[in-house]
Amino acid sequence: MIKRGEWFSFRVTRLLFSVGVMLIGSAVMRLILAFPGDVAWVLLLLGMLLVALATRGPWDSVSSGRNRSVLGFRARSGSDAADL
Repeated sequence: MIKRGEWFSFRVTRLLFSVGVMLIGSAVMRLILAFPGDVAWVLLLLGMLLVALATRGPWDSVSSGRNRSVLGFRARSGSDAADL
């Protein structure tokens, strides 16, 4: 059975990763379609930051549902609370 902290860790990791990927995708589309302004670059950087946070935040642990991260960092082991 999943503990409360582990469920929170899993949801935060997935939420940050999915929002980050959506921001990166929308930024790339804005750049391809040549919309004016610097909004696309800000969206791209924000999306990359969220994906990086999803792979190495304090909530990143083995209990977050994966054994390796997207950017090559190793998932943390042990309790989520112990790593803070």
